[in-house]
Amino acid sequence: MKKNPMVTISLPCYNHEKYIRESIESVLAQTYQDFELVIIENGSTDHCRDIIREYEDRATVIYFDVNDQDKSSRVFQQETRGKYHAIMTSDDIWMPDKLEKQVGFLEKHPEYQACFTWAEYGDENMNTLYDNTFTLYKEGNRTPSEWLSLFWKRGNCLCAPSMVMKTQNYLEIFGQNIPYYQLFDLDAWVRFLLGGNQLYLYPEVLVKMRSHATAISYSGNEMAVVRGQEEMSNIRIEIMEQISDALFLETFGDELVRPGCTSHAELTCEKILFLFRYAQNLEALKVRALDFYYRHFPEDNVAETFSEKYFMTKNFFLELSKDIGTIHTAKKYFLMGRESAQDDNP
Repeated sequence: MKKNPMVTISLPCYNHEKYIRESIESVLAQTYQDFELVIIENGSTDHCRDIIREYEDRATVIYFDVNDQDKSSRVFQQETRGKYHAIMTSDDIWMPDKLEKQVGFLEKHPEYQACFTWAEYGDENMNTLYDNTFTLYKEGNRTPSEWLSLFWKRGNCLCAPSMVMKTQNYLEIFGQNIPYYQLFDLDAWVRFLLGGNQLYLYPEVLVKMRSHATAISYSGNEMAVVRGQEEMSNIRIEIMEQISDALFLETFGDELVRPGCTSHAELTCEKILFLFRYAQNLEALKVRALDFYYRHFPEDNVAETFSEKYFMTKNFFLELSKDIGTIHTAKKYFLMGRESAQDDNP
């Protein structure tokens, strides 16, 4: 393996014997060859290990006895030696000139810390799916505030296996413990942007993603949908907790209740009201919006600002909270109990 590669590529694998060879070969066939490939075989119960062994002379291969995503992430961080870090997945494929175009761009534009590319979904045989996913990963370039606004409203639209990121930023972002299973990538992009970084989206399909029932991103069951909603609600709260006043104004300034407000107390009020507006039809976000209100209402001048400039007192939020969270649950079961008692005593 190279001592000082330009790019370190991490590739975790678990039970993808049908796809792993094609994924590895698409990496090794890159026109840009100044890279090292690190593969972690996560204790697969199929024949992945036998296939990966064939590449031990062309990659650093690490074998785990059990599937441990957190441990594999830490090992990838320890093994990375390149100036840039790229993520590959064991069921997707890269176009041959992917790395060449991304590394070339980043070397010419040091003001960007990461470069992504367009991507398309294919079926199990990589035939392009012309469905609602066809344009999902084909956005135009945006400023950091515009990306945050898009993430807030639509969710993730950047393809993880298309990423090439400066290693320093990769270690800062992925070195943190990420609690999410389904939207771990969106959480990473949000924290990347909130850290004052810039990304570029290369406007060409250089990654093909495979849609199948064992993919992490597969959303063909109810549990995945519910889990995604829960994780998205938490990420929205993270944005409100971490975003600076200036970036909040730049990102969401056209949705303020009182346009032109600038004080920290006013903007805290705006964040609280902003969360409640977006939570109107999202039960998972309603509870978190109420928690956000409880945490920030006692801050300096927030209560006074709500009263003086928004004409909202604690009673307004008391009424609002009656249909949210544990208060709503307690009320529901209290009423059910009374109805049951009445039925028992006609």
